[in-house]
Amino acid sequence: MLSIGLVSTGQESYYLDLAREDYYTESGEPEGQWLGGAVPEFGLTGPVRKHQLSRLLQGFAPTGAPLVRNAGSASRRAGLDLTFSAPKSVSVLWSQARSEATRRAIQEAHAAAVAAAVQYLESEASFVRFGVDGVHRQGARLVVATFEHSSARLAGADDAAPDPHLHTHALVVNAGVTEDGSTATLDSREFYRHKMSAGVLYRAELFRQIQQRLGLAAARGERFCELVDIPTALTKEFSKRRLAIESYLEERGISGAHHSDSAALKTRTVKPKVDREAFFKEWQRVGAEHGLVVDEEFLQKAARSTQAKVCRPPEQLLEDAATSAIRRVTEQHSHFARRDLVRAVAEELEDKALGAAAALQVVDRVLESPEVRRVGEALGEPRFSTEEMLRMERAMLREAAGLTRRLDSVQPRTLVSVLRARPTITEEQRDALHHLTERSALAVVRGLAGTGKTYLLEAAREAWEIEGRTVYGVALAATAAKRLQEGSGIKSETLHRLLWRLEGGELELSANSVVVVDEAAMVGTRQLAALVRTVSAAGGKLVLVGDDRQLQAIEAGAPFASLAKRFGAAELNDIRRQRREWARDAVVEFSRGEAHRALRRYRERGLVHVAETRREAIQKLARDFEAAVQASGFAETAALTGTRAEAKKLNREIQMRRRARGELGDRLLLGEEAFHVGDRVLFRKNSRRLGILNGDRGEVVRVSGSSVTVRFDSGDRVSFSAHEHELVAPHLGYASTTHAMQGATVERCLVLCGGSMEDREAAYVQASRAREETRLYVDRASAGEEFADMIRSMERSRAKSLAADLEDGAGLGSTAGGQELVRA
Repeated sequence: MLSIGLVSTGQESYYLDLAREDYYTESGEPEGQWLGGAVPEFGLTGPVRKHQLSRLLQGFAPTGAPLVRNAGSASRRAGLDLTFSAPKSVSVLWSQARSEATRRAIQEAHAAAVAAAVQYLESEASFVRFGVDGVHRQGARLVVATFEHSSARLAGADDAAPDPHLHTHALVVNAGVTEDGSTATLDSREFYRHKMSAGVLYRAELFRQIQQRLGLAAARGERFCELVDIPTALTKEFSKRRLAIESYLEERGISGAHHSDSAALKTRTVKPKVDREAFFKEWQRVGAEHGLVVDEEFLQKAARSTQAKVCRPPEQLLEDAATSAIRRVTEQHSHFARRDLVRAVAEELEDKALGAAAALQVVDRVLESPEVRRVGEALGEPRFSTEEMLRMERAMLREAAGLTRRLDSVQPRTLVSVLRARPTITEEQRDALHHLTERSALAVVRGLAGTGKTYLLEAAREAWEIEGRTVYGVALAATAAKRLQEGSGIKSETLHRLLWRLEGGELELSANSVVVVDEAAMVGTRQLAALVRTVSAAGGKLVLVGDDRQLQAIEAGAPFASLAKRFGAAELNDIRRQRREWARDAVVEFSRGEAHRALRRYRERGLVHVAETRREAIQKLARDFEAAVQASGFAETAALTGTRAEAKKLNREIQMRRRARGELGDRLLLGEEAFHVGDRVLFRKNSRRLGILNGDRGEVVRVSGSSVTVRFDSGDRVSFSAHEHELVAPHLGYASTTHAMQGATVERCLVLCGGSMEDREAAYVQASRAREETRLYVDRASAGEEFADMIRSMERSRAKSLAADLEDGAGLGSTAGGQELVRA
């Protein structure tokens, strides 16, 4: 893996003091080595020397000539520490090697992989800026000092040695050399953007080098590739440092590469004096207890096993990697950057022993193929898409344009009748109703959360049905379809089921059909394109209702936002859900990415609670949840967080507190989770036979033997046996993810903020669920100084856009085309 940290002037002593020329015969780490295209420029040969590195980090050439404007400044950012860490199985292999030749081979493989990754970053991510405000950018060659280290910083109390941890600190001097020989400060942002790609290239090259040098093969596990011949139990034994970092992250409820890098810095201790020979003795003693001895016999056996495996020809592997990678990068995004494709290809090839150069060749081949097209530029980098994706988007837009050219109006007297029956309808709702019923066969309504979209649809349904139309309602989630049906009277189902019924011939649309899609902004391009095509062919009417400022489609594209922008939409902005004006204003501010203003409103009213740790924030929320339930009841109280893992912690904390108060009764274990009479339940799968929808909630009212009875919030009951629990996936239902609550309305909402899933869209949904009160809970680490980190997360947008929008220059705002590919 690759982590990135900052280097301050003077910090080079740490790396230099650990290095020794005679580290093979004496204590210490190897001397530093130079990398980078600018090394010859400064006459740097041999090992890294202190006076050379010190001057470079201060912004001077080894000769003393200044390289940057602020050379010698104490506040100057000296450089970046790119830390390349070998996979744990490689570190374990190295620690168990009985011969110096084997150790050298592994270290050389690691060094070659580091060099390949640094070369990639120098080629793709190394830029300097010139001119006023740095508007001009130019590629630059680098000076990099690399220091190989052998162990983790953290040692257990009873350990004679820390964990084996082969890694290299690549110190990038913050001064790049351009083609004409001039020098300037680096634009470090690009290194962070290419971090994941460079890290996977390093691993792919490392496994290639090890297989070529020693014959050991790698295989993909649940999360990462590891060497197949290293016992898993031993890698866990030597993972105390990783466990410390994961414990830190879990305690604070955070995840992701950025937080892992931060946790690595905050949890590290002073590294003990390095004595590699003493470490090897202790490591190998532990390895022998696990039955691992890496000697010549072990290596020969592993090599024979690798050779015996049937493998497709390299060219076929490269072709398969290209196909799989392009499919992966377009599953959730309509367009991508080259670095996204680099990462995907390298991940596909990581266990194939083909290496970094082969991965980059595949990337170039894919980008040069006629099936991939450059569609524009965003955030300073080209964006690409596939011809297949563009054809689908273009076809959808053409079909949609055809719908807009076909008038589809109800009679004026019908509207008069409908409006007369609704004296409380607002002016903007009245305008939106005219838009839905008096315009084209495609109508789009874009409304803020809580503006009465469902009430509007109830009025529109009545108008359509008066004139003999058949109205079908759909939503992505079954519970969203249920809310649509209950609120508007439109018979509704999931979009997936409607498309399945249309494809199978069970349902046929006609010119008299009106299809209403609720929460339409969450529908990806592939599904919406299929629906647009079907409605157009039938001559029917399509109505899209949603809010592209809320959570985005999981699948590729943002067709709702594009259609609204291209063909117009009725706007609903008068929020009616929140009872207090300040809360309505805060919802609008969150939707605009103005979290700094919205949070100030909450803080002024004592509704933001900052705990020292993530655990304490969860405990505080659980305590307050009790009072909220007493005021509004379970069905009208929601506890939200970004991830299922944290929802699980909240659920268990609330359940534990209820048990301690004696509020829960008999117990039944369903899978890994215990349910008591009185517990809240959330179902995560649909079962037509049992009458359960994904997202349904209720209360356990009876446990009898191996069966349980749940009373839904609607009053209906369902019973099922323990062996049927996998059909409906019951979970404790006190707390849930933000994603699961989009579209829902409650009286009170308690939100655990922060974490990797927090962004502008999530914050907007979280703040807009409750009528009466929303409370926010966060730990100090996630909040940051004066809430700076919390605000930054809540103002960061992950809005998506169509590739066609980017190509046409019709991007939706500053974030269009600039989103990062976010993976779980």
